[in-house]
Formats: sequence, structure tokens, C-alpha cells
Amino acid sequence: IIIGIMVGLAVPNITRNLPQRRLLEGRDQVLNDLMILRQRSINEDRCYGLASVAGDLARYQSFEDVNRNGAFDGGEPALIVSRLPAGVAFTANFAVSFLPSGVLSQAIGSQVNFVNSKGQNESFQIMFSGMVFR
Repeated sequence: IIIGIMVGLAVPNITRNLPQRRLLEGRDQVLNDLMILRQRSINEDRCYGLASVAGDLARYQSFEDVNRNGAFDGGEPALIVSRLPAGVAFTANFAVSFLPSGVLSQAIGSQVNFVNSKGQNESFQIMFSGMVFR
């Protein structure tokens, strides 16, 4: 009986916090993928980027930015397509790419914004230097 009461108290708390946990998980997932691509750009002396998938703000793809314009263009190789956690999406399309020096191919930084099913928001900023701040 005591275990049943404990479970009855814990389950609502877990389900109430799940959208926020998924939002943070999605943000961290994209942050990690960006850092891996930045390091890959430096190691392989190539330009790699990350962009939301057109028409689906819950997915994003890593790609080789052959023409170094900071965007995913037709004909450029898509490396991996990933999905954000359930109920999490980008608030707008975005694309960033890193030059072999590790800096952004765009002359300015970028901000990536996320929203969950409860309307809660998270974001991070990518500086021109390639550094990422939450």
C-alpha cells in the first residue's frame, strides 16, 4: 500500500516535468552535434554545417558545406538527419556551418531557438568564433 501511494505521488511529478526535460535534452543534443561538426571541420580541413530540415522543424541534418555559404544547398552531401525529442521543435529554420579554422562561415553569430509542447523556450548562441553559449 505504501509503495502504491509513493508511486501515485511520483508519477504526476515526472509527467509534469517531462516536456521541460525533453526541451533541455533537445538543446543539448544539438549543442553536442554542433561541437562535433566544428571539431570535424578543423580535423578534416573541410566546411561542415548543421541545418533544420525544410518543412519539418523537429528534424535537422548535418552536411558538408561545399560552397561555404553557410546553408544547405541542393547537391551538397547530407551526412546525418536527426530528430529532436518528442514535443520539441525549432522555432524557425536555421543553418550554420564551420570553416576549417573553426569559425562560422557567416560573418556574424547565430541564435538557435527551441520550443516544447507547453510553449516553454530554450536557446543558445553561436558566436562568430565558433564558441557556443547557453
